[in-house]
Amino acid sequence: MDSMSSFWTLFIVVILIIFWFIFRAIRRNRGNRKTRSRNAFFLSSPSPSSLAQERHPEITELMQLLEQSIPASYAHSVRSRVIEAHPELTEQEYDWRWHELKRYFMLCAIMNRVPMFSSDVDELWHEMLMFTREYQQFSEAFFGRMLHHAPHSGGSQPMPEERAWFDWLYVECFGWNRYSASLWGTFFNHPLPSDELSRYYKLTTSAQPAGDRWNTQEDIAISQQAQQAVHKIVQHLHERVN
Repeated sequence: MDSMSSFWTLFIVVILIIFWFIFRAIRRNRGNRKTRSRNAFFLSSPSPSSLAQERHPEITELMQLLEQSIPASYAHSVRSRVIEAHPELTEQEYDWRWHELKRYFMLCAIMNRVPMFSSDVDELWHEMLMFTREYQQFSEAFFGRMLHHAPHSGGSQPMPEERAWFDWLYVECFGWNRYSASLWGTFFNHPLPSDELSRYYKLTTSAQPAGDRWNTQEDIAISQQAQQAVHKIVQHLHERVN
């Protein structure tokens, strides 16, 4: 009886091990298919710069300041680390991730509390943080302060109000294309909060935006380019609401 029990115990263990290897193989195959599909998608993509469509001159000027704040050697070091850690990542997809990270930084210069809604873009931000001195110098040059890392929020519907503001501001600044959307996820699943929008009905041209949604000179030492971008965005929101 003991020998039979040992036999069946061993049999069950072997079966479980076999199922575990089969499960791993299936997951790996799915991951490989997803990677191949993603690679094909970005291999056929144009360069991010060819689709760049900053919708206001103030956003273009803010982008120029951002480019000046990131030394080429720093950008190259981040790229090398990411490509080395992820050999399956194509050059085209990296370019798009880097492009979107820079856009995210611009949103952070305009709006307070910008969650990170892309694990792919967040991965590059992590690598930038590994170069602590260079990252601090970049932050001070572009933001006028240290921009601390905001982890990827995760979840299928994370922070709907924050995501609604992110979507509106992103499209207001940069427009929309399917390559950007593939990294950030579906846009406009959530409405802007009506209680916040009501603050913009009677906003005058010279008035500071109400609440703490936007970065203002009174709050932090932001750049002139960021100040102009905030003013433009808030006034355009006022026009849209009315």
